Amino acid sequence: MKLVVTDLDGTLLSPEREISDEAVEVIRQWKEAGGLFSFITGRPAPGVLGYMTRAGVNAPMVCCNGAEVVEAAEDGFRILHREKMGLKGLRTLMEKADEAGFTVLYYRDGEEYAMRLTKWVSERRKRGRRYPVEERGERFWEETQAQKVNVMADKGPGGEAIRPLMEQLASDYEVVIYERYGCEITPKGGGKAQGLKRLAGILGIPMKEIMAVGDNANDLEMLRVSGLGAAVGNGTSEAKACADYVCEHANTDGVVEAIRRFCLSGPGTEEG
Repeated sequence: MKLVVTDLDGTLLSPEREISDEAVEVIRQWKEAGGLFSFITGRPAPGVLGYMTRAGVNAPMVCCNGAEVVEAAEDGFRILHREKMGLKGLRTLMEKADEAGFTVLYYRDGEEYAMRLTKWVSERRKRGRRYPVEERGERFWEETQAQKVNVMADKGPGGEAIRPLMEQLASDYEVVIYERYGCEITPKGGGKAQGLKRLAGILGIPMKEIMAVGDNANDLEMLRVSGLGAAVGNGTSEAKACADYVCEHANTDGVVEAIRRFCLSGPGTEEG
């Protein structure tokens, strides 16, 4: 392997959304051995900067599932590749989900916006996140383009009416549907598998020399196309079915396990 890429939420991050000291050390060992390490995440680029520093990422990152490929820069990050989609075709879903009380976010060109000030948005604002709310007239829906739309559904009525709208969009967009009717939507060609292939092309690394680690619905195709796909122990049954290797350990410890088993050898590590 020459490159290790890992999902963040549910994978590299602990349930407390932290990266352990052990993981940082194993990543350091992998880089010292000549390896590249990076993230492939549904998060927009601004949401990964702190983790990028903590983990010591030394390769471009895939964000918004696969709609953006970015690299570290003095002012935060530099865009290497960016896909866009018009929000006009997503208006019905976004408005109906918003009316049903779901948190609806859209990310475009470096900023993540909220449809309205929900409890979820209010809590994140208290932590320092911006989530501005824009005026949305006819011109907005006709002209606005974005890299990602995220519908986060809370428990309660309304989900049954929203899911068919999500499913209908699958032919024109990359749509990942989660439990309780939440979903992520990116431009066609903006999934993690496509993002990983773009990253491989940028780095000049064959896919067979890449290990990808994930846990959930947006990781499935990525696990299939990578040279070695590993699902952490807390991964969904679908993710485990797509993986070449299923980790015994969950979250961060699972990533550590996979890197030790397949990328490192020597005292204190497993040989793969």
